[in-house]
Amino acid sequence: MTNESMEQEHLNRLGDVQNEPRRMLQPVDGYEKVPLVSIEQAIAPLVGLVPDIERRAYIA
Repeated sequence: MTNESMEQEHLNRLGDVQNEPRRMLQPVDGYEKVPLVSIEQAIAPLVGLVPDIERRAYIA
């Protein structure tokens, strides 16, 4: 990913705030009951959906 595309991605994330819901959302609940797993196991269902996720997880 080039610096230009990274900058554009960052700007896109900042620019989509108007698409956020204008109502209070329920808090995330129940995650504390799920066992901890490695980041590699956690991202396994996302591999076909998120480009380059394995490399990003490795860096994280």
